[in-house]
Amino acid sequence: MALVAAALVLVAGLDGKPGGDPTQAFLDQMDQAAKDVRSEVATAQLAVEQNLAGRVPDRYLGVTVAEAERTVLDTRSTVVASRPPGTPAADDRRRRLLVLLDRAAAEVSAVRLAGERGDRPALRAAGDGLLGLVRDLTPLTSTGTVAAALGVAR
Repeated sequence: MALVAAALVLVAGLDGKPGGDPTQAFLDQMDQAAKDVRSEVATAQLAVEQNLAGRVPDRYLGVTVAEAERTVLDTRSTVVASRPPGTPAADDRRRRLLVLLDRAAAEVSAVRLAGERGDRPALRAAGDGLLGLVRDLTPLTSTGTVAAALGVAR
């Protein structure tokens, strides 16, 4: 339900603050989307790590990865439908996030397939891919830092 509410706010382009800076509001929304996906990807990566170490069963891995995949795809759909305010900072942030969301969808899907097939080497490789993705998503989860780098006042 919270994801649906966040999606509606993102698609509508509302920040809940009358007279607020639309670019900053949009960057904040992209920040939250990146945080949501990063959290799911990190959880899936941890589940892979624990599964490979024999600490969690395959069923737990499957459920965890399925939820991560759902969140990634839902978030990607929301970002695709978003309407940036037409500033270079907002357009760049959306573009950069979409590239990582496409990658997240592919990486999480690879984990799911490897897990379903019981392919441990592929699961290990896909888990490593998730770890790299968490690292790459991290800079997008700090709006102030990204905004500063893009020349937008926080």
